[in-house]
Amino acid sequence: AERSQADLQRLVVHLQRLFIVPRFLLKTTSRVVIPRIEQLNIADTVTTPSLPQTLKAVQRGCRFWWNSIMFPVSLKESSVHRYKTYERFLGTTGLLLIAAIVFFSSLNYPLFEPDEARNAQLALNVIESGQWMSLTLAEENYWDKPPLQMWAIAASYKVFGVSPLATRLPVAMASMFTILATLLLGKKLLGYRGSWFGGLLLLLTTGFVCVSRYVTMDASLTAMSTIMLLSTYLAVSDGFKRRYAFLASIACGLGILIKGPVIGVLC
Repeated sequence: AERSQADLQRLVVHLQRLFIVPRFLLKTTSRVVIPRIEQLNIADTVTTPSLPQTLKAVQRGCRFWWNSIMFPVSLKESSVHRYKTYERFLGTTGLLLIAAIVFFSSLNYPLFEPDEARNAQLALNVIESGQWMSLTLAEENYWDKPPLQMWAIAASYKVFGVSPLATRLPVAMASMFTILATLLLGKKLLGYRGSWFGGLLLLLTTGFVCVSRYVTMDASLTAMSTIMLLSTYLAVSDGFKRRYAFLASIACGLGILIKGPVIGVLC
């Protein structure tokens, strides 16, 4: 009962901040709310809030709803319960196994026009012509995209042969790197539980799953962006670490070779 009374008091105070306090709440909790209202210096008269005041009130209400009602418990691991080594191993292995099934299963379906077919033809032209430094399409130089994605597809053709499976394999592998980088970054920021839920939510994202099975530059760019963010965080947290800064620079350079300088805008 005391906890319910305290929750009701907090709700009334926040409603006061939003200027939408029901009368019955003021009557039932007047003995406790009035001192709190005086402490917060809220005017007793009815006034019309301005637009900036309304926006600030909505912002406070949304923050209260999100932090105190929807997700009141922190995702960070508590000192009372810490996951054991075998629990972390099983959880991570299970999540990566699910990701592998989602990304690598049944990739040998026909290529879609125009993106997949065009990128596959660019990679095939690299192998046939032997010109790895310049992409060609219909016997003309192709300058629309950087070459790294096509290099990866051409290397896949060299190892596995020319097929839709080999065409989509580099994209699926890039998505696996994104999951791994998300798990590592989440572990550093939130602990194991938060990282695991972050990886699971990423697997449940329709757009991410679709680009992981479609031959474009988006999956590879996402992987390089996530690795760059992880490396940057590791480089600047707890003192500057040169090796992680070097890794972030490599990820940024690979992102530029995948889709141009857009990675600088994303990160």
